[in-house]
Amino acid sequence: MHRERAEVACLICGRNLGQIEQSNNKIRLIAPPDSANSAELIRKRGVGMACGRCGGRALVGPLERIAEYAA
Repeated sequence: MHRERAEVACLICGRNLGQIEQSNNKIRLIAPPDSANSAELIRKRGVGMACGRCGGRALVGPLERIAEYAA
């Protein structure tokens, strides 16, 4: 089984908005760890995903493939 993950960050303030994970044709959001440099990812009408602190657009980085191995 393979999973793919991508970082999500704000284009204006650069805050960490979490990660998006794709596995078995399902996509889920992984919330960022609580810190001063994290914010909530929100959905804005007409914009799409945005930063919960400054309202800037969210940028999804490139997907990285993660392989899982059975022990």
